[in-house]
Amino acid sequence: MRHKRIKQISTGSAHSIPFLRHRLGERSKDRCNSLATYIPLLLSASALLLVLFNFIFIHTDSTVYAEERISAYATTANPTTTLQISNSSLKDVVSPGSTSYVSSNVNITAQDIIDYTLVISGPTNLSGTTSITGANGETGSKLSNNTWGYAWSDTDTDDSTLAYSPLSPSGSTLASGKATSLDMSKKLTFAAKFADDAASGHYKANVTLSLAATPREVATGFNGIYDMQDMTTDICDSATIGQTGSLEDIRDGSIYTVGKLSDGNCWMTRNLLLTREGIEANGGTGTLTAGDSNVVEDFEMPASITKETITPTDFSNVDYYAAQIYAASIEDASSVGAEWQPSYGAYYSFTAATAGSGDKNLTSGDASADVCPKGWKLPSQKIYLNFLAASGINDLATGTDKFERIKTYFSPTGLAYDGKIHFVGARGRYWSSMVLSDSRTYALAFEDNNLTSGPYLRYSGYPVRCVAKDNRTLSDITRMQDMTPQVCENTAIGATKTLTDSRDNSTYTVEKLKDGKCWMTQNLRLMNKTITSADSDTAKTFTIPSSALWTDTSYTTPHAYYNNNTTYGAYYNWYTATAGTGTNSVSSGNATSSICPRGWRLPKSASGTGTNEFAVAVGLTNTNISAGSNYWTGLSNPSLANNALTVNDTTWAAAGYVNTNRGLLGGIDVNGYYWSSAVNNTTNAYGLFFGNSDFRPFYSNYKYDGFSVRCLAR
Repeated sequence: MRHKRIKQISTGSAHSIPFLRHRLGERSKDRCNSLATYIPLLLSASALLLVLFNFIFIHTDSTVYAEERISAYATTANPTTTLQISNSSLKDVVSPGSTSYVSSNVNITAQDIIDYTLVISGPTNLSGTTSITGANGETGSKLSNNTWGYAWSDTDTDDSTLAYSPLSPSGSTLASGKATSLDMSKKLTFAAKFADDAASGHYKANVTLSLAATPREVATGFNGIYDMQDMTTDICDSATIGQTGSLEDIRDGSIYTVGKLSDGNCWMTRNLLLTREGIEANGGTGTLTAGDSNVVEDFEMPASITKETITPTDFSNVDYYAAQIYAASIEDASSVGAEWQPSYGAYYSFTAATAGSGDKNLTSGDASADVCPKGWKLPSQKIYLNFLAASGINDLATGTDKFERIKTYFSPTGLAYDGKIHFVGARGRYWSSMVLSDSRTYALAFEDNNLTSGPYLRYSGYPVRCVAKDNRTLSDITRMQDMTPQVCENTAIGATKTLTDSRDNSTYTVEKLKDGKCWMTQNLRLMNKTITSADSDTAKTFTIPSSALWTDTSYTTPHAYYNNNTTYGAYYNWYTATAGTGTNSVSSGNATSSICPRGWRLPKSASGTGTNEFAVAVGLTNTNISAGSNYWTGLSNPSLANNALTVNDTTWAAAGYVNTNRGLLGGIDVNGYYWSSAVNNTTNAYGLFFGNSDFRPFYSNYKYDGFSVRCLAR
């Protein structure tokens, strides 16, 4: 059922007050349905008279507003609660020494809620001449003299068999739980027993019965949809980077904030909450199907493990492949030493996270299914790595910096193993779809001084964060800016397509090379354009200058030149190639931006233990490239002819470079120079150089010279 999405919550009936909790972010005061009971007790020398007045409804203005500033936590159109208590009837007058009862039927209804709590509160003792204290749990037939209490029961239960409890000024919970609706009928009974020597008079108590309920949140929408299961490739693709909203998972009614992040993918930005119990509370069954989930075959969700039922053998090596789900709750905070938050969601073993497809039969590759909603998927290793690169987290200097940055996207929820939740607030672990062995998988993992990729044990319990599925391949897109990591991942090796750069309508042929990456096979030639994050690989606006040769050796002045030769493309100094982020103050690491189209970037030219992407693209098996070394002999059938180097089915234009000492082009048809994002020092950046019998994928040159730009997909 689609909920009407409006800002105002409609006023209910006389016994209905919509209730909006503080945790949703509004300033409205907490309200609940509250009924007060005034109980005078009259004791005479010959008889005891117990009188119960009618319950009085305390009513306040029932209109509650969700403020405009609340976007992710809007309320449903008509959450209502009713608390009705029948007029209490006076029992027969009894003699002192006998128990007297008075009962009322309590009817509770509610709709469009998440949970509820019914609380009774009142004084332990009755006010009067003789001390009448609280009952101690005895049944009505065995109630002690000069005591009184209450009982909460089914409507047809004999009052004399009920156990009566003392009231508490701080309140006692009669009923609570998670529910989307309520229709409950119960009986509230008061019992009192006066001794023969009790003084005559009035004995009174004010009792309050309160009902509180949390209204269901409603999706505010994302790019025209309101349900998680309505997500499609086109919807995510047409959203803008940074666009956010919230969507409802129709399986259990949970609301998830979502956003299109810097990697071009649409992500859930809250952890998955899905449990069998949550689905059933929403009126469904515990079976996931292809109609609502990312599964091919039906998957039966296991009953959740809770704080009360977890044992040391849960999430342990007793069974690497057990499908287990831990339903965390706010009560876990005391046991794990940190405050658990609803956004931390549930904890899933790998088999559970992959909806049974990641069982013992899968020992390598990616699981074929998961518990994400239809239209979403468990991220692959590549998707996580691309996200870390696109968000700049990989480029941060220290583990602490990376930990603080990644916490803005992923919560440090800890993990479940050996029957406990560990490291909440200190470590983050998130499942991917990728299996590395019969016992281990890849996971996104971070903690105070480390950012790792695993491998991690498959029996542990980690949260799940889903990313929107993108089933397109290179053949399905038309613009350079349509490229996403998933499009390239879905594309077969060797596939090619001519795409249009929306910034100037230039066309480029792109190909998925044998290194598994999608590359432009022509050099960039963008000129005289102001680029933004909407169309380019940059976080800030940057202006590429008009075409002109230069002799300027400044490190912070943009320069570009294009002589209308599409084979050679344009030439850029490093400051321009990196969209203004590559200055002489950058002395290590990689530039954070480039003038490549959105979804593309400059290649990395790492040395040491890093992977040099130029080297891998041309088929070099030794990826530990030493600075300045010539690797021509490692190439497969290199041929430098017809103005280009051809190697391993790739072609690199021998376009030469802009020599700033002389203000002219040099090395045309003889040499090729390509910028990378990697920095050597304050004056030099790395790139690719090749010539006759010379191939240096880790070549250093002055940042102010003009090199070609060849982009690869993120």
